[in-house]
Amino acid sequence: MKYTCMLRIERPLQTVWTFFIDPANLSQWSRGFSGYELLEGRPGSVGARVKHRYEERDRPLEFIDEITEVEPLRRLCSRKKHSTMEINVVNNFRSVGDSVTELDSQVEVKFLTPMFKLLGPFMKSEFRNRQNADFKALKNALEAK
Repeated sequence: MKYTCMLRIERPLQTVWTFFIDPANLSQWSRGFSGYELLEGRPGSVGARVKHRYEERDRPLEFIDEITEVEPLRRLCSRKKHSTMEINVVNNFRSVGDSVTELDSQVEVKFLTPMFKLLGPFMKSEFRNRQNADFKALKNALEAK
């Protein structure tokens, strides 16, 4: 399953990039985020691995997020692993003038269990809607500063 989300933020690229790559900021814009643990590496650098914790429908959910590619101020790629799915994300950042940044996120979800393989195609709009809601919260958090 693949989808793309796009966002325009009224803040300079450096500000958006710095905020986005810091996992400590996830609580400000990622719904259900309840904490993280750095497993290895430096946040925002290739090879960094972070355990992300979420609360989903009153249940704990953990992903291991590994940074797979970084082009500072341009691209951040990661792979999120869970026992039921693997999510590959390519985030592209573009400066549009002095104080506007565009961000697009290309997401590919691979379902790993028979149940999710069966239900996955019906969940695409839910995944995309969640990402769009998180992006709106990201925009609000950054533009409030």
